[in-house]
Parts: sequence; structure tokens; C-alpha cells
Amino acid sequence: MGFREFTNKRPYLPLGVITILAVATVAFAIIKIKRARSSIALFPTQAFYTCDDGATLFSDAVERLPPFGRDGKMAVRAHVFTCDGGAHRWIQYLEKYTDESLVLMRGPPTNQPIAVLVKKPGSGSWVARSTAAGLSMIVPRCPDGSDSKNIEPVNP
Repeated sequence: MGFREFTNKRPYLPLGVITILAVATVAFAIIKIKRARSSIALFPTQAFYTCDDGATLFSDAVERLPPFGRDGKMAVRAHVFTCDGGAHRWIQYLEKYTDESLVLMRGPPTNQPIAVLVKKPGSGSWVARSTAAGLSMIVPRCPDGSDSKNIEPVNP
């Protein structure tokens, strides 16, 4: 007896097999997605901030709009990186919004550009991120001059 004759005598068998395979595939996909989400945070909920120009860090909600007040001081965002899987880390740059941008972001939606200021920890002046000086600051480079292919952002 051939395959055609076998399925003609049992018309619901191929449909049952296909249904079981489809359910198993969907279940497998759901399990894989849940495991991936639990092991890796695709969208971090925390970010690093500093109130003392990068001397110390603390974590808070990533949605905070720097600068904001904390313990009587102004906190700014600190962008932290590593070149060796986290054994050593450094602050590449600090970031805050201009006062005008904060007003725009807290108000109704607008087409006005948002200005972001950046600076190196320990340096004196803030510059616009969109300038050549600002763009050169935000490109991470390993402090020891090693291969920059290993650079990874560090999340709290």
C-alpha cells in the first residue's frame, strides 16, 4: 500500500500530524523567546548617573531627564563602557539636556530640535553633542589603546 492509499483510508491523519507539528513549533518558539528575554535585557530599565563629575556612579530609571536634582546636587547621565567583559570599566562621557530642551520634552509634542550637551568626566566645559567636538567625545575608545572591537556598553 502506497502513501496515497494510506492517507485516503485515513483522511484526518495528515491533518492531525500537521497540527501537532505546528503546535510544537509555536511552543518551542515561545519557550526560546521567554528564555532569551529573561537572560538578556534588550531594553535596559536603569542607567548610570553621577552628581560629582564621574567620581561616583548611581543607577536610576533610564527615563530620567538629566540634569535632575538628587541629594541637593544636579545629576547627569554617565555613559559607561568596558573593553574586557566588565573587569575594568570607564565613563566615556557625561550627558545632559539644555534647560530649553527639558521644557520642550516635558511639554506637548513639537518639531523643535532637542539639544544634548556632553563632556568628558573631569573636563571643564559642556559642548553640544551634534558638534565635531561632541561627536568625537561620544565615540568610545579603550583607555589602554587596545582593540576597540571589544568595546561594550555597561548597564547597571
